[in-house]
Amino acid sequence: MWAGLSLTAGCCEEVLYRGFLMWYLMTWLPKEAAVLASAVVFGVAHLYLGWGVGVLRATVVGVVFGVAYLLTGTLWVPISVHAIVDVTSGLTGSAAFEQGAQ
Repeated sequence: MWAGLSLTAGCCEEVLYRGFLMWYLMTWLPKEAAVLASAVVFGVAHLYLGWGVGVLRATVVGVVFGVAYLLTGTLWVPISVHAIVDVTSGLTGSAAFEQGAQ
């Protein structure tokens, strides 16, 4: 189930934050500012994880994904990387939890 959620999050979040929000912001702002602004919104959306781990880390990741989108011109790169990061994070967390339970 985690893999399905991760694939959905990677796809939906990238379409929303990079595909739509960045596109919309670039009608009003320079590309660099649009990347930063969309990354901040993406970071704040992860507030449920806390300020340091959630917001700050997600903001930095949002900048990386935004730059990847600008450099490649396709959402498939950030979608793929986002999904891979989420799947591996879930698998790593699950393995750590199982090791701790033994």
